[in-house]
Amino acid sequence: AKQITSFVFLVADNTIVVDVTAIIDEENKTIKATVPMGTTVIDLSPTIEISDKATINPIISQDFTTPVVYTVTAEDGSEVVYTVSVKVPSTQKDALQAILDDNPENTLDWDLAITPDSDLGSLNGVDTDVNGNITGLFIGFKNISELPSEIVLLSHLELFVLDGNPIIILPSEIGQLTTLIGISLKGNQLTSLPKEIGFLSNLESLQIIDNPLTTIPPEIGLLLNLSRLDLINNQITSLPPEIGFLINLSALFINESNLTTIPSSFSFLLTLNNALVVGPLPPSSTISPKDALISIYSANPGNTLGWSVDNYPEVGFDTNGNPKTITI
Repeated sequence: AKQITSFVFLVADNTIVVDVTAIIDEENKTIKATVPMGTTVIDLSPTIEISDKATINPIISQDFTTPVVYTVTAEDGSEVVYTVSVKVPSTQKDALQAILDDNPENTLDWDLAITPDSDLGSLNGVDTDVNGNITGLFIGFKNISELPSEIVLLSHLELFVLDGNPIIILPSEIGQLTTLIGISLKGNQLTSLPKEIGFLSNLESLQIIDNPLTTIPPEIGLLLNLSRLDLINNQITSLPPEIGFLINLSALFINESNLTTIPSSFSFLLTLNNALVVGPLPPSSTISPKDALISIYSANPGNTLGWSVDNYPEVGFDTNGNPKTITI
């Protein structure tokens, strides 16, 4: 076997603001990555995963101002060549043009050829601030099926509305839009979310309604500023326990889903953070504080806790019999 299975530029190894995962086209043996605007690409060091027992060359950092060729050699000596291209976006208009180019059947009425960079706010569905930075993109029901990687150019975007478009997948680059406050994806064709959604540290509202969404990535728990999460009418069968980390969640809509159980961490939202849960939910399976203590004891058969039935040394209880302090 002689295959590149992953090609990533990590923040830890490069002068970039976020991790960048390249897209691998195995059929054409090409790898493409779009790095944030302003990134210097003359000395980038990728983290590469390849087939077991294979080797790759080169293995040192490279100048990606032009495409770089990587040769993967299998254990039997056979070789395959990949061509890696790194693109540095230049302007916000490039992002808008990429949306047009990647969606030839779109119904947007933008004429970018006659629209100067300083007047992008005059386009329908585009809001800009006083400095000309695009802060809002409202392109619902425009027959858009693909979001290009060039969206990373919209580094000041706060509101992104994509309702009613046949979008199947969100690109991982969406995680680089860290200024986003609200995203609306109503009536799309999403079945999953990229794990990079967790990078949107300023996100306050995430609305994914009427999609065939089946899973939620555990990285959802990183959205500590999220106050509203709408998941109405999806095909979600389970929620990750990390949802309990959403300390600012005040509204959660998950009715009309396929949930059969909810994670026990859900109780953190209901009791600690006063989250409002709207819609019918299956009853949460609860265990008593005593059962919880027994589970700790049983999971560690070699422990020296000294606990026994109704006797829990170094466990402090409140007046309702709930553990307040545990010293172990």
